[in-house]
Amino acid sequence: MAKRRKFTDQFKAQVALEALRGDRTVREIAAKHQVHPNQVSTWKRQAVEGMADVFARGGKAEGPSEAEVKELHAKIGRLAVENAFLSAGLSKAIYLEELTDGFKAHRVIRDWMAFYNTGRPHSAIARRTPREAYWAGRDQKLAA
Repeated sequence: MAKRRKFTDQFKAQVALEALRGDRTVREIAAKHQVHPNQVSTWKRQAVEGMADVFARGGKAEGPSEAEVKELHAKIGRLAVENAFLSAGLSKAIYLEELTDGFKAHRVIRDWMAFYNTGRPHSAIARRTPREAYWAGRDQKLAA
């Protein structure tokens, strides 16, 4: 069985543009690029349908900018470190306690979460606790 071919967006756009020009038939374009004529027609139709979106967004590319991507990657890194610390600290708290029943486990986890959110400063949020960081942002938004 033949392996399914994948075409780049650039190639699809080039073929669709040739079809839109109208100086060659769909069959000629398909033969030139070694694709099925139905595929050329599909790409042409998709190009025509997608043109309105190009003008609707002002010719700007969709998606986040590079700066936004870098910021999000940095945030993911900080959250991964925080998550690792939380899970390690919670594991340590659980292993240090002798959990005899579900109520004691619930209390240990509740106490750890309370400490983590209200008593422990985090380097990722300017040495503030999550509670301080959350309410500081909310107070600024409510004041505006």
